[in-house]
Amino acid sequence: MREFERSGVLSPAAQEAAGFGEWSRLTPAGILFGELKLEVLARQEAGEAAEGIAGRLGGSLTGDAATRLVRAVMGDMREVGVPAEQSVVTLQNVVAMLSAAWADDGIGDADIDLRLAAAEDLASDSVRLMAGAAELRRGGGVGPWDIGELGDAVAGRVDLGGLLVPVPAGIRLDPVAAGADGPVVAITLFGETSALQLQAYRARPERPWDVVRGQLCRSVTAYGGSAAECAGPAGLEVRALQPVVSEGSPQTMNVRFVGCDGPGWLLRGTVSGQGAEPESFGSWPYEVFRETVVNAEFAHVATTDFIPLRWPPER
Repeated sequence: MREFERSGVLSPAAQEAAGFGEWSRLTPAGILFGELKLEVLARQEAGEAAEGIAGRLGGSLTGDAATRLVRAVMGDMREVGVPAEQSVVTLQNVVAMLSAAWADDGIGDADIDLRLAAAEDLASDSVRLMAGAAELRRGGGVGPWDIGELGDAVAGRVDLGGLLVPVPAGIRLDPVAAGADGPVVAITLFGETSALQLQAYRARPERPWDVVRGQLCRSVTAYGGSAAECAGPAGLEVRALQPVVSEGSPQTMNVRFVGCDGPGWLLRGTVSGQGAEPESFGSWPYEVFRETVVNAEFAHVATTDFIPLRWPPER
């Protein structure tokens, strides 16, 4: 940061020493990236859109490049697929935008040190998440599971027919039916501060989770919200800010969409409440999602898209 403030550029030696791009370990660059994320998040929570944040903090970056960087900092995975020479996610750009954020707030060295300490905690959490990424993928030691993979090891779960769900103590189950007299097609688990809705679909070649994530992002955006693909505790997910109406007034609500492809099925989950807040890194909804078992052959009707559930459940 000092080198950038002196000359406006970072030397190759400084960039190499910072370890930018080495996300599997804690590095100075990772801490700076985490601090920029916190700065962007604070402005987003104050009601600023990505374009507005980019306009204030973009500096010499073009409007499009600054907006792409802001979205990437907030977890938009589209920048990951951009060739390195075309990507806006560079240490130079991160440091420039971070310097602009500090100047925008008019803070001194003492406050900067406090913010960097918080960013180090955030970066450490990210490193731990990435270290376990292989284990979080289905088949790497955790689910969601297919019933054929566990056999008799499904004990302890609530049997809903198409889904066998581990239900923590104090969690309430509510069915979701397809219409007033239709079958139960989803289940919602309500905790004290978070909720998780689970629904299983029959697999379609044109509808894997990789495609569904993009569809969800476009749908949320079309209704006036915002959404981005992010890496989460259960793999790639969609984090969205959805417009809602509460007590007659328009508001927004944080929601996370998680999903996983299995043999003949797609399991989707919707997390709301505190578990969906931007600063949340994991909660019981993720544990339940990863330990859910799918039985795609329960009440198999080839013409239906969803895998039906039994209600009331068997315990």
